[in-house]
Amino acid sequence: MQKNEYSLSGDSFFLSGPSRIATKLALLTAVAPYQVDEDLIRLYRSNYPDDVRLLHLLSWSSFTVACKIGTWCMSPGS
Repeated sequence: MQKNEYSLSGDSFFLSGPSRIATKLALLTAVAPYQVDEDLIRLYRSNYPDDVRLLHLLSWSSFTVACKIGTWCMSPGS
């Protein structure tokens, strides 16, 4: 694993099945979107084929991290 790559595998990650795949996609979208690839999308869609569900997951992840980063950019006393 290279520096600044995130791994969501191993015994410390307790979700299984479709929930694990959805969580991996959501977290990678938020913190390392360059690691989201066609294989991960295909794996997610094998459990959730609906386009709307995929868009909700990706947009929620992006929006949540954008809000968090926005709080870091706020000047004190604003």
